[in-house]
Amino acid sequence: MDKVAILISLAVMSSTFGGSQNATRPVASAKKYPASPIDVIRSFVDDLYDESTSLTEACATYTDWPDFGPGDSVLIATRRDIRLVSQSTSRSTVEVRFAVIGEMSDDGTSLDIKEREDKLLYKLSQRIGTWRIQVPIFRSYVSLGAAIKSLHAAIDSDSSRIAAGRLTSNYESAWREHIENEKKTLRTLERYQTKPPNK
Repeated sequence: MDKVAILISLAVMSSTFGGSQNATRPVASAKKYPASPIDVIRSFVDDLYDESTSLTEACATYTDWPDFGPGDSVLIATRRDIRLVSQSTSRSTVEVRFAVIGEMSDDGTSLDIKEREDKLLYKLSQRIGTWRIQVPIFRSYVSLGAAIKSLHAAIDSDSSRIAAGRLTSNYESAWREHIENEKKTLRTLERYQTKPPNK
């Protein structure tokens, strides 16, 4: 990857999934904290699934995980199901199943379609009346609708860079290629939205 492509990738990743764009979104801590283990998991998963808050904020609100940065990809899912597996006075297990269609790079320029079901078992513990997630360390699952919405916003933002007319020819060419790759990803996802594939 040449220097121009690297700079473009860094610029886009900071403003698409999990970057500065999330800083302006409502945060999970503004809501009343869920009382039950299954409601903690539902709030945590759905805040990220619908991209209503950032990964950093959701982890700080609901988990005891160590601080870590966002990954370089997200998993796109068409459905998620949540159920309580077990609960005692201080510990609980909650199962989440995701109908995954594929993995998309954070900048939206690549999409690896691999349809499958992912099952995660979340372990929670209660401290001072509050349920917190202990394991597993989470990978970002994003709904199909949220991914499509973010891609439309990214394409509009990236196109505005070209329309401003302040790019050198090398940068403009690289941005145009980047946008075409985003559009290719978007077209693939929109096909799933309009006519989900048969299982």
